Amino acid sequence: MMNGASDPLSDLRDIHLPDPVSFWPPALGWWIALILVMGLIPLSIWAFRKFRTPKALRTARHELQGLRESYAANQQDHTLTIGVSRLLRRYAIAVYGRERVAGLTGEKWLTFLNEKGQTNQFTDGTGRVLVSVPYGSHEPVQGQELIAAVEHWLQGNRRPKP
Repeated sequence: MMNGASDPLSDLRDIHLPDPVSFWPPALGWWIALILVMGLIPLSIWAFRKFRTPKALRTARHELQGLRESYAANQQDHTLTIGVSRLLRRYAIAVYGRERVAGLTGEKWLTFLNEKGQTNQFTDGTGRVLVSVPYGSHEPVQGQELIAAVEHWLQGNRRPKP
């Protein structure tokens, strides 16, 4: 042993562990992931709402809105009734099939609309004009009520019922 020398190992410091990793601030990858998720949430809500409604219904609603605006501007009962009649016929064919709908006319057509819409607006109410006005009759038409009845019918016929 050396004189006056102390143990050389006693001067060493103990093992130092690194500071614990902090969860804040997150790394760049976590920020990017957060931004992507926050952007995907509104996009997925929009897509769910858009594709939940069948295309035929979206198209019919859009056409009905056009008829509503045209009627508000012109107040032409005949034009409105023809447009509504065509709209209902095309939509019913799209939803229920050509074989089931295309041959229906007059009272059978109105009865079909009542049954599928769970209403009596077509045989006993405003919708009765659909079998007379497009073919030359000059009956008075309650346009707003007719549009409301068609809107209600469309809403109730999103998908075919067995």
